[in-house]
Order: sequence, then C-alpha cells, then structure tokens
Amino acid sequence: MVVKRDDRREPYDRTKMERSIGVASKGRGTGDAQVHDFATQVADIVEHTLGSQAMVTSGQIAAEVIRALRAADHIAAIRYASTFKRFSAVEDYEIEALGLRGLKSL
Repeated sequence: MVVKRDDRREPYDRTKMERSIGVASKGRGTGDAQVHDFATQVADIVEHTLGSQAMVTSGQIAAEVIRALRAADHIAAIRYASTFKRFSAVEDYEIEALGLRGLKSL
C-alpha cells in the first residue's frame, strides 16, 4: 500500500513507477525497449529496497527512484526529481545538479 502526499492510500502499481521512470529517461540516446528495460531495472531495485514494508509513502518510493537514477543517468535523475519535488525555479534545477556534481567527486 502506498500513502500519497495528500494521505490517500492506494495499492502499489509498478507500471506507474515504470512509466514515470520511462518518461524521465526518454530521449537519452536509447530506444523504447531500452528505456523500458532500464525502468524495469530501477523498479526492481526500488521493490527490493522497500518490498519488506507493508506500507510505504510515495516520498520513499521517489527517493529510491532518484537514488537509482543518480547512479545510472544524471539527466534522468534531474528530470524525475523536478517532477516529484515540484521544481518551480531555475535554482531548483541548479541545486539538484550541484548535488549530482558532488556525487561525481566521491
């Protein structure tokens, strides 16, 4: 069960997560099949990390998706984060990008 931002509860839907990952990854030099495969891999990671919990928040799911995307594709990570975190200004993107830049030097 997933607890949404507005406290609604709905059943976990893997296809919704795969679709949003696919949107964030689209146009990154890969075809639709590769985007689908990548989205499936990220969904597997998220499910493995959170799967033992009976109830998770949409924020927990998003944090795991962003973590997995940061490891694989920085642009897709920023795209996904911009939607989930509701970026409203250029500075929001800049802060996210600077965080990724910091990861690169580790």
